Amino acid sequence: ATVSLLDRKMQLFADGEPVAERAVDLGLMLTNDEPLRIGQDCRAVIDDVRLYGCALTPKEVRALAGR
Repeated sequence: ATVSLLDRKMQLFADGEPVAERAVDLGLMLTNDEPLRIGQDCRAVIDDVRLYGCALTPKEVRALAGR
């Protein structure tokens, strides 16, 4: 998933292609002491997780997915 604070949106990618998008409440992006949870309640297999300091473009996501 990529998150853009400027656009206030989150995009979810599967195999390098966007599959979902939604608006992001900027209040949810505040730091806290809670652990980072990836894949909680997810029924799919997550085989690659990477964290970057900026939102990637769809082209960058496709390149990372080998597409």
